[in-house]
Amino acid sequence: MKARLSQQPENRLYVWLPQEQREELLDKLERVCRRCYLSLYEIRQEMLDSPITTWMEKGPDPSAQKGAPLPEPMLLFCGVSSSLLGKALQVMQQEQIPRIPHKAVLTEHNRQWTPRQLYGELSREDQAVRGKG
Repeated sequence: MKARLSQQPENRLYVWLPQEQREELLDKLERVCRRCYLSLYEIRQEMLDSPITTWMEKGPDPSAQKGAPLPEPMLLFCGVSSSLLGKALQVMQQEQIPRIPHKAVLTEHNRQWTPRQLYGELSREDQAVRGKG
C-alpha cells in the first residue's frame, strides 16, 4: 500500500547546503522558517543517495555511504500550501537570500527519488529555462 503525501510531515523545509555556503545561508533560512512557521531540516551528505521518503519516515541510514556532495544549495518544501510556499519565497527575498535555482515541492512523482536525482532534474529544468531566456 502506498503512503499518501497527506501522511508526510507538514510545513517542513529540507535544505542541502554545501559546506562553503552553510554558515551564510543557514542563519537566513532559519529566519525564513521562523517567520513562516516552517520546520527546518538539513539534508546530510549520507542522505543524498537514499530515497527521500525513506529518510523522512525512518531517519537517515547511519550505514549509508557518503557520495560526493552536491555543488549548490537545494530546497525541498514538504506539506506546504501554495500560499505558504509563496510567503516563504517572498520572505527569502526580504532576507536577501541569493538565488537558489534548485527548489522543489515534494510530490507523488518525486517522493521516491534521491536528493541527488532531484538535484539533477532541477538542474536540467534550470538549464532549459535559462536557454530559452
